[in-house]
Amino acid sequence: MRSLKPNLIYQLSISFLYSIAPLIVFPYISRVLGPAYIGSINFIDYTSQFFILFGSFGIPLYGVREIAKWRHQPEERSRVGSELVAIHVIITLISLCLFAALLFIRHNPLVQKELVVLAMINIAGSAFGLEWMINGMEDFSFLAKRSFIIKIVSLAAIFIFVRRSSDYILYYLVLTAANVLLLLMDVGYMKRKGFSFHRGGQIRRHIKPLAIFFLTTVTLSIYTFFDTVILGFIAGSLAVGYYTTSLKVIRLAHSAINDLGAVLLPRVSYLVEQLDKTEINRVVNKSMHYVLTITVPLSLFFFLTAKEIILVLGGQAFAGSIVALKILSLLPLVIGLTNVFFIQILLPFGREKTILSGVVMGSIVSITANLVLCPLYAHKGAAISCLAAECFVAIFLGLRAASLVRFHFKPIFIPGIIVSASIFVPVVFFARTIWTSDLSILITSAVFCFLLYSLLQLFLFRNGIVSEVFHYVLGRFMPKKWGQINE
Repeated sequence: MRSLKPNLIYQLSISFLYSIAPLIVFPYISRVLGPAYIGSINFIDYTSQFFILFGSFGIPLYGVREIAKWRHQPEERSRVGSELVAIHVIITLISLCLFAALLFIRHNPLVQKELVVLAMINIAGSAFGLEWMINGMEDFSFLAKRSFIIKIVSLAAIFIFVRRSSDYILYYLVLTAANVLLLLMDVGYMKRKGFSFHRGGQIRRHIKPLAIFFLTTVTLSIYTFFDTVILGFIAGSLAVGYYTTSLKVIRLAHSAINDLGAVLLPRVSYLVEQLDKTEINRVVNKSMHYVLTITVPLSLFFFLTAKEIILVLGGQAFAGSIVALKILSLLPLVIGLTNVFFIQILLPFGREKTILSGVVMGSIVSITANLVLCPLYAHKGAAISCLAAECFVAIFLGLRAASLVRFHFKPIFIPGIIVSASIFVPVVFFARTIWTSDLSILITSAVFCFLLYSLLQLFLFRNGIVSEVFHYVLGRFMPKKWGQINE
């Protein structure tokens, strides 16, 4: 069985690539195409993404779990995969018809027919996206390599071929072609792994669990985005700007935690199928140690340096986001815990109804709190509401997850994290006394806070997660001295 460390590193590399690519291309493409054409492309792309989500019908999460169960039985794996692909194709055809009907009924003169055709190709092609199947087989190395190749090629194509505003259709063609190439590479990979498409099958058995996954995804979308809608209606666009800016900063930190869930979902699903309770407890507890080790100091750092982060990223015009960022600074810890309970425990154990109940109640908390607090505190009220909803979901799912997995920590583990993170307070204070530049304060604080935190965790509190990362990295560069540390 593959080690989890390389899988996590591959998944983190994919997220880093997809995070850094827009930062590279957007300054160029926004100047070449201009706001009008960018708006046309974003309108059609965002609209098509909604219909792609509808067409997926919860398969990306459900499929990972089901494929992981049969990873060592190619015939059964192909049968289950074929059934899910068939469902995906049927729902996508319905989604494609609804998309076409919407555009005919609500025609937008800024959207060219060429963009509509490319968007329809994206929607149709999504039915044959097999990334969930490869995730279930835990081949994150292939996913990282093919993502890297396609992303580099597409970035090069944009800089070479998109040279003037009239090339906006060509720009969207490059994005669409990249998606199609990813699909073709995934299909070719599965063919090499012995996947064969089976006609017929027992499609009905998947409909009920998929419906629950779909409802969960839709409900998550409601309480993730509806707070912004309520805030906009009640407090206006300025408050929305303050709130969404602080929220975007926090969500930059989510990738490292979400990636861990993506890596562990197939592994825990397989262990559940094998009834290996001991290994499940070991893997999930290791994940919980990772989450707490990373998110506790990260949350404290966001709280202490909120002023510098906002002023560096947005300037003085976004100073209103500072308080909202301080309120939301606890989110990395809360969402990290929710990820463990949701993706790594309840989902592999087949507790979809429990997850749906928690998400629905979280949505009720979010909408109610926003309606009460936004009129009183505007963007600060939205931040409080967001934190309240996330905390409610984390507690609700955590209580259910605790009945399936036993969490255990060494007595020194959590106090050690708190003591090590508390060093951030004097470091940030000292940085503010020697620098006047917000960027200098932020860089100095980040470097010394996390360096001192890592050293304290490694040598004083003997944190196993930090130690493993340290030895693993050194083992890559000096394998003879440090050797390979296996799980």
